[in-house]
Amino acid sequence: MSAAEGTIRGLIYWVFYVTLSLSFMAIITLAIILPLRTRFNLSKHYSWSCLFFLRWICRVDFEIEGKENIPINTPAVAMGNHQSIWETLAAQLIFIPNAWVLKRELMWIPIFGWGIAALKPIAIKRASGRKAVDQLLSQGFQKLHDDKSVVMIFPEGTRIDIGETGKYKIGGALLAQRAKVPVIPFAHNAGFYWRKRGLIKTPGKIKIVIGEAISTEGKSAAQIMRETEKWIRETQKRIEPS
Repeated sequence: MSAAEGTIRGLIYWVFYVTLSLSFMAIITLAIILPLRTRFNLSKHYSWSCLFFLRWICRVDFEIEGKENIPINTPAVAMGNHQSIWETLAAQLIFIPNAWVLKRELMWIPIFGWGIAALKPIAIKRASGRKAVDQLLSQGFQKLHDDKSVVMIFPEGTRIDIGETGKYKIGGALLAQRAKVPVIPFAHNAGFYWRKRGLIKTPGKIKIVIGEAISTEGKSAAQIMRETEKWIRETQKRIEPS
């Protein structure tokens, strides 16, 4: 695919993506009077639609390794690398039900943020330091034990471009330890196909790997985080496109 064709396809996809995002998030916002499960189902359809058009327009597909490790009706903390928008869409179809940990400011964005708020995420104010950790623990505990959700966390906190590394924050490991639930690690190579910046999408097949549950029993949060980070980084290297 030439650069010109890639740019055109990327631009067309961006129009579809923005249209789908605004449309679905408006519907999800209006569905606030309906059960949360209904809003989750709408969110799943949104993610499926975005990935369908990504495959159709930009020729970017994906495959999952380790499907047997996906928790079914079992609370857990899922942690993985963050490279692009892609994994925020794919995770909606893999970990069900789920609750995202995200910065509170995202919910202030008109329409898009309102739709996110209607899905009842774990919204924290990152700049508040220890208070942000307390928010994560209190809200996360409720999602794990009352809602039986999988709490989704990107421990690096933001998208990290290819070739860069980010510092892993301990909040997710601390939540898993306190709540006595396992960590489900996952890693992917989406950044090679859907970059952090730019319109062009590189045709190919994204690979996402779901790892075996990491037990938190009898371990410190630091130990849990070390095991999780080691698995994610090693798996990232293994699945880098040649």
